[in-house]
Amino acid sequence: MANEPPRRECHRRGCDEPARFRVLERYQEETGKGAVEAEAVLCRRHTREESPANLDGAYEDYVFRVEPLETR
Repeated sequence: MANEPPRRECHRRGCDEPARFRVLERYQEETGKGAVEAEAVLCRRHTREESPANLDGAYEDYVFRVEPLETR
């Protein structure tokens, strides 16, 4: 259908499952000079494996968020 969003595949190498979630982590750069945002779209299985990876860089605006992607 013309109005359907394009299918997005899981970000993990070798996985061709459809992406179902957006995972975002915002943390302080090691040098302390700014924030870094790491984002990936993942399938259900790989989303379950995710957890905060940069807690040493946590600061006031630190974010670890998992959001479902809109599916039709």
